[in-house]
Amino acid sequence: MAAAIAPACIELRAYRCDDDDACVLDGVGGRCEPESVCSYPDDDCAGGYRYESQAPGMLANACVPAPDACESQPCEATALVVGDAHACIVDGDGALWCWGANLHGQLGRGSTAPAERCPGKTAALPAVARAAASQHMCTRTNTDALWCWGRNDDGQVDWHDGVEPDVRAPLLVPELGIVPAVLDVGPHLSCAANGTAVRCWGLLPPSIEAPYGFDAPATVAAIVAGAAHACARLDDGSVLCLGDDSRGQLGDGVPNPLMAPLVASVPFSSGTLALDAGVDHNCAVVDAGLGPEVRCWGANDLGQCGAPPEVAMIATPTTVPNLVPGPYRQLALGARHSCVLAQDGRVQCWGDNAAGQVGPDAPAGFGAHTVVLEDDEALRAVEIGAGDAFTCARTEDGRVICWGDNAALQLGDPSSETTRAHREIALGC
Repeated sequence: MAAAIAPACIELRAYRCDDDDACVLDGVGGRCEPESVCSYPDDDCAGGYRYESQAPGMLANACVPAPDACESQPCEATALVVGDAHACIVDGDGALWCWGANLHGQLGRGSTAPAERCPGKTAALPAVARAAASQHMCTRTNTDALWCWGRNDDGQVDWHDGVEPDVRAPLLVPELGIVPAVLDVGPHLSCAANGTAVRCWGLLPPSIEAPYGFDAPATVAAIVAGAAHACARLDDGSVLCLGDDSRGQLGDGVPNPLMAPLVASVPFSSGTLALDAGVDHNCAVVDAGLGPEVRCWGANDLGQCGAPPEVAMIATPTTVPNLVPGPYRQLALGARHSCVLAQDGRVQCWGDNAAGQVGPDAPAGFGAHTVVLEDDEALRAVEIGAGDAFTCARTEDGRVICWGDNAALQLGDPSSETTRAHREIALGC
């Protein structure tokens, strides 16, 4: 008799349960979820359980979220942006989703909550066309406007009086004088360019007012910013650097501890194909005649320029040895480590590996390491980004994988402990 009326019990209790004992369907035990609704085992659900069919509203037959699952997540990643201890992706609609460190409001969500594990949309921002990140962020949107937010103690978000030292949500930056065609940010500096016109703001010599502007001798194809220096790759293949040269960042062979006056250096007069900056070092992909090479200069105290760390500074661009053959798609420099993305998708990194940012399984030493996943297959990527002590890659099959430091949850792992393993960021609707 009891078996005959069991199916009706679900409806009679008005979708509510008080404990797991109330959740039995066709002899299978289920769980009483926090919504006071029963769920039952289902291998097709990531969390392993599905709400009963008689549950109210949207819960009916829906999968119970997996433990620690994010409430919302981007459907796809079309671009990757990596800051010092946070990262972002741009989705198919141009929306920016960020996770990780947020002490300075660099996630752009209107708060300074210390860290966020789950990707979340940046508040009230038009579709993103270009973006750059450090402990602050700047983007050019599809309306050709410049928006910045995050750490602003040196005016690297907005140099005008009255702007808070931590900007928690995107702020429209006025009076730059150009629409940024290219842009980049470092820990204390922001730079943008359009044509030959260059503008930088943030940490500048005391005698120079922001935004500092000058005209490059040719169109700027890319601009990169370190802690207090910047370099531009021009469309004639030359590189122009200016700013702090205390650790050889300008690449002219004669380090100078003085920041003022700003004197430009030209480490390459032609042949440069790609360029990026770390805190105090730079790397470039250069057409050397017999094939492309990666050459680095600046601070090398942890091997970030590809030389033994006993050589603490490299003032003239020097070739990084033992890389997979080019051509190369991209460079990505962290604070004290460097990575290159080969045309075939392989990723090689070198330099500081204290948190596994070069590679969780990378051997000790200063040489380049090919990033290999836990299945012993080489990572194949279409885009890479490097932070202070972590690295991320966007893969050929649409995944975003990060490795290295997780103290600010920048790997998307719920534990803030350093895992020394690759972690995949949750994507997919």
